[in-house]
Amino acid sequence: MKLFIFTLLVGGSLTSYAQNVPLHHIQVIGSHNSYKKAINPKLYEYLLKKDAQVQTLYYEHPSITTQLDLGLRNLEIDIWKDEQGSKYASPTGTTISGIPYEWSEAMAQPGYKIFHMPDVDYETHQPSFIQQLRELKAWSEQNPTHETIFITLELKDEKKDPSTLFTRANIQEINTLIETELTEKHLITPKELKRQADFIQWPTIDEGRGKFVWIIDNTDYRLDLFDSIALADLAVFLNVPFTHPKAGCMILNNPYDTSIPQLAEKGVIIRTRADDSTKQARTNDYSTFEQAKQSKAQIITTDYYLPSQLFPSTYQVIFDDHTYIRIQD
Repeated sequence: MKLFIFTLLVGGSLTSYAQNVPLHHIQVIGSHNSYKKAINPKLYEYLLKKDAQVQTLYYEHPSITTQLDLGLRNLEIDIWKDEQGSKYASPTGTTISGIPYEWSEAMAQPGYKIFHMPDVDYETHQPSFIQQLRELKAWSEQNPTHETIFITLELKDEKKDPSTLFTRANIQEINTLIETELTEKHLITPKELKRQADFIQWPTIDEGRGKFVWIIDNTDYRLDLFDSIALADLAVFLNVPFTHPKAGCMILNNPYDTSIPQLAEKGVIIRTRADDSTKQARTNDYSTFEQAKQSKAQIITTDYYLPSQLFPSTYQVIFDDHTYIRIQD
C-alpha cells in the first residue's frame, strides 16, 4: 500500500504531516544486545586460543542513551534472575583479565541483572534492569516527541541451575516493573491493538511518539508464563503467531523468511536481523541487510550501526540517507 504522506527527516527523526500512517509501516534499525561492552582484550585472546567461536562475541556498543541519541529506535536487553544477590558479582573471567569487575557492588544487590553470558561475556553498561528502565524513562521524557522505541527482552537462564529459572511470580514481577517504572504514558500495550480476522490495527506513528513497545524474545516456558497474564494486564508483547489472540509482534531473525511480507501486510510488527555473530562485518557482506530492508520487516537488528572498532571493517548498517528510521511504501 502506498502511503499518502510527506515526510521530512530532521535530526535523524521522522517529522510527519499526516496523522493516519500506522506504526506497522515504519522501518527502524536497532542494536543487538544493546547493553554490551566488549570482552576484555586479554580475556578475549585467552578464550580465542581455546575456541575460535569466541570471535562471534567480539562486538560492542556505546551506552543505550548514546544509541538513542544517534537515532536508533530498537534495543535488545537480556536479563538474568538473581533473587539473593551476588550470584554474578565475581565473574571468573576477571581472574584472567586481571581487571576487577566494575559492577561487583551493583551485582551484589538482589534483582534482575543485565549482561550476556556469565563469567565470559559479562561486561555491560548497566547491570540493573530496574535502573535501565529508569534511564529509558528519563531519556524519553527529555525527548518527548521521539518515535516509538521497540525493545526486545530476553529472559536468560541456566537449565542446570534451578535457581536461575523464572517462576510465574518472576514473570508477573517483570511485567509489573515495566508497567510501573515506565508508566502507561510511555507504553503501547497489547490491549490497545484492534485485531480483526485478517488485520491488526496499530496506533499511528504520531500516536506512538514518546512510547515504548516491549517484545518478549522467548519461545519456551517463559513465553507461556507471560501468556498466562490476561490481555488487559500485559505490558509486553509476545512472540506469537498472527492467529493468537494476543498477536501483534513476531521475531523472525532470518530476513529470507517468505512469510515476513505477508505478515507485515497484516499488521504484524516483525524483528529480523541484518547480521549475526560478526560474520557479515568481517567480510563486508551487505546481502542480508539488503534482504532485511526489502523484506518489509519493521525492525532490523544489527551489531554494526557504526563500523567495528575491534577489527578492520567498513561494514555499517544504515539507510541510504544516513539515518536509522524510515517509512516503508
